[in-house]
Amino acid sequence: MSPENIEQLDEMLEDLYTYLTQSPLGTSASALSFSELAETGLLYIDTNDELQSLSDVGALYINVLGVPASLSAATGNALLSGGVGAVPAFGQIGLTTHVTGTLPVGNGGTGSATTFTTGSVIFAGASGIYTQDNAGLFFDSTNDRLGIGVASPTDAVDVRGTSPIIGNRFSSSAGFGALRFYEGLTLASSVQAIGSTFATVGRRQDLELVTLSASGDVVFRPNDVETIRVPAGGGIIVGATNISETDIAKIDGITNGTALANKALVADANIDIAGLRDLLATRTLQGNVFSLLAAGVTTGTQTVQTIHKTTTAIPDATVTAVATVTIPNAAHSASIRVFLTGYLGAGGAVGANEASGTVGYDIAISRTAGVDTAKTVSAVYGSATATVTGGATITVLVDTSALTGASGATQTFTIQVTITRGSGSSTNHVARTAIQIINHNATGITVT
Repeated sequence: MSPENIEQLDEMLEDLYTYLTQSPLGTSASALSFSELAETGLLYIDTNDELQSLSDVGALYINVLGVPASLSAATGNALLSGGVGAVPAFGQIGLTTHVTGTLPVGNGGTGSATTFTTGSVIFAGASGIYTQDNAGLFFDSTNDRLGIGVASPTDAVDVRGTSPIIGNRFSSSAGFGALRFYEGLTLASSVQAIGSTFATVGRRQDLELVTLSASGDVVFRPNDVETIRVPAGGGIIVGATNISETDIAKIDGITNGTALANKALVADANIDIAGLRDLLATRTLQGNVFSLLAAGVTTGTQTVQTIHKTTTAIPDATVTAVATVTIPNAAHSASIRVFLTGYLGAGGAVGANEASGTVGYDIAISRTAGVDTAKTVSAVYGSATATVTGGATITVLVDTSALTGASGATQTFTIQVTITRGSGSSTNHVARTAIQIINHNATGITVT
């Protein structure tokens, strides 16, 4: 050290001694302990080269030349070490150069060292730590698209998953839920579900397709092909045919009325046909049972019922029931017409169906309450048979069983067939029967 530096250091040490013994902080004149000295903060040399507690003026240090010096600092800066042999300096703490580790969420940090991916939608995960899930939630800021379940959305809101469900729940049964579509700021249309106690009774629990334009139609386009259009002005267009409200009114499915000039069909509340104008069938009417009601019979409404039955595996020459007739304990009368075709089964000289026979019979039925049913089977009419070359002949008969049931209760009997081969060993015959009952009452005798 030069004499000047030694003298300067000596003065500084004297000031330090004075500071410690005379207590500028208001303590006794005795020397301060190390803990008390620490409370004063860093020591520095002021502009008069006097030792003071650190403020924003400077701090005491020995430079690389061994010369005591002071540092100047701006308000709020920290004293930063420059390393061994380097001059310390006041400055701001660099978050990238001076701070290591992860700042916890409780201290204002993210709690995560992850560098989040562009487009990530950040959310609080476990313990409030910031996290991302690009496969589950992603925002494409370039195209303004939000993906849920997809990291590359192709629509404004793109929801994907094995069975994605978007819920719209309204908390009050008197309310409704809706998905609304706007053209700019103007509501154009909506799909809405109405609550079960909605103020308008007729709309309760309806699913409504609503348009807000006088020219806005509701269109159904399965496979992107228009099939049904409901115009805003009314009616229904199916394909290219416009069905007007007048046309729809010709089919009355609400009231129980009478078929009039402007009504083709009238159905009652049970979906039964209560009225029908002329019926012209250009195709076959198919089904096992047809019941037609005809008015004008003095004893009541006449019922005509036709059923078709197929009975298989009929043993040869064995009486076999093919239908059951039920007669209630009341005044009833009916006629039954039986048309039967029998076929020989396998095992014959030629094979199955080597012969067939067709017969027709009528059965008359009458009953009075408390009295047994009277029934009579007519002689056969319209009998015919056919046999292939080398095949056996066939005989087909129809009869009825004895009555079952008491005189004061419902009674039944069965319609029976017998198919007999003329020769050979064919069996497991087949009978196809058409049975038509003309019942002289609206309800009564039935065939099953």
